[in-house]
Amino acid sequence: TDETEARPELTLSAAQLLAPVPRESRAAPPRSAPAQLFGRVLPPPGEETSFDDLTVVADNGARTVEASVFPDGRFTIHLPAGQYAVTATLDSWVGMVPSVAARPDRGREVAIQLGDPAVIRGQVHGPDGVAITVRASLAGHSERQDTTAEDDGEFAIEQLVPGRVYDLTFEGPGMHTTTLRSVTAPADG
Repeated sequence: TDETEARPELTLSAAQLLAPVPRESRAAPPRSAPAQLFGRVLPPPGEETSFDDLTVVADNGARTVEASVFPDGRFTIHLPAGQYAVTATLDSWVGMVPSVAARPDRGREVAIQLGDPAVIRGQVHGPDGVAITVRASLAGHSERQDTTAEDDGEFAIEQLVPGRVYDLTFEGPGMHTTTLRSVTAPADG
């Protein structure tokens, strides 16, 4: 019968064989929508102070964003939407709000109460005569605060944010570096 006439001929030209295969276009991944946090930093109860040296930062574990601060203790931060810890420091005081949702649909007001900083104290033992350096960094961050253990092995890392979790790294010449993870300030021992 006429089977060969019913089938269409499948021949491609050289140009068609060498042409790139068209790809479906994909939309670029959405960027984080902008959000705003704003509020006021309050001095410790009964204290009056100048806010000239006030620093306020929002930290989501991957990035830190510094706020614009005003002489009366108010602040504002424009940042990508997400979950942040907002920390204020002024002179020897510190304050933090640990979990603030910055949403793109509206600004979020935050009040931060300043107070005394936390201390992590302890004792470390190593070879005689070796100076041991103790470094504290917020868990998952690389910025560190250093101190050197005394001759008796006692150490104290001060000016820490109460309630924050720190990793402690111990190192010295001729020693293996050791890290103690997830120490919540304040801590003693």
